[in-house]
Amino acid sequence: MNKFNAYMYYQNAKAYSEGNHRRWDKDSLKKESYQKLKEYKEEFNRLFSSEKT
Repeated sequence: MNKFNAYMYYQNAKAYSEGNHRRWDKDSLKKESYQKLKEYKEEFNRLFSSEKT
């Protein structure tokens, strides 16, 4: 998913700009990323689902 990749690149750039080179090891990023991926999947399914109501 391009949108999720962009989100992760942004998080990485933000962390590095703050001098935080270990951001990937934090549980908070893992939780945030999982939640963001879930949101993006739901958005994708909403927009492109073949089951329209």
